[in-house]
This record gives sequence, C-alpha cells and structure tokens, in this order.
Amino acid sequence: MAAAVTALITLVIAWANYSVARNEARASDFDSCLDVVTKLADAQRRVRDAAPGSAERDFEFRELLNLMEALAHLENTKRTGPSTREVTENFLVETYAYLRSQAGLRPFLEASLTSDKTFSGLVKFADRHLTRIEGLSRLYEQQTPAKTP
Repeated sequence: MAAAVTALITLVIAWANYSVARNEARASDFDSCLDVVTKLADAQRRVRDAAPGSAERDFEFRELLNLMEALAHLENTKRTGPSTREVTENFLVETYAYLRSQAGLRPFLEASLTSDKTFSGLVKFADRHLTRIEGLSRLYEQQTPAKTP
C-alpha cells in the first residue's frame, strides 16, 4: 500500500514538473519570437530609411532577408508553437508582400534569389503563402505614392 501511495505521489510530482517545464518552454519560445519580430521590424525600418541606391541599403536589405530566412525556416519546420506561428507567419507574409510591392526594393529581392539554395526557406514559405502575398502586394502598391523608391 505504501508503495502505491509513493508511486502516486511521484507521478503527481512528475506531472507537475512536466507542466511547469512545458509552460516555461512556451514562454521562452514566445519571447524568442518577439525578439525576432522586433529585429525584423528594425531591419525593415533600416532598409526603408537608407538612401536609395546606396551600399548601406544593399547591406541592410540583405540583413533583412537573412532574418526573414531564419524565421521562415522555423515556420517551415514548425519549430514554434501554434500562437507564435500565427504571429510570425503573418509578419513574414506582410513583410514579403511589402518588399515585392515597392518598386525600389523589388529588384533587390529578385537579385538576391541567385540560386535554388539562396534563401530557400523564404522561397518555400513564400510559395506556400503566395495568394496572400500577392493580394497584400497589390494592396500595398495602391497605398504607396508613386515617388517612393
């Protein structure tokens, strides 16, 4: 009888430890996601603010694509939780659509995809969400003044 009680207590403690660890992992995953989204937003601003045609803009654009590639890889391999995936998926779709919609940025995007291996995670993500990306691109094109590079 005592062994059964001990086993039951051990099981309850193990379940409680598992629950705590799982919740901590989810919180850590979400914090990491917010950090990446913040970095993407900052990178997007740096691209927008850099002088058109400058080496700085080219560098900042490639940095933005590298961050997007990393996040797309996490999305493609489903390494984030469902709620985090929803946030990052929307952010990636919107950012990719924005890059495609801007006349001054679209050539950088096209020139950056130099082979089937370059930014392959981002391309795979974009292919899966192409309908949404194209729709948002058209919307952004309509909202952007013609003089914006």
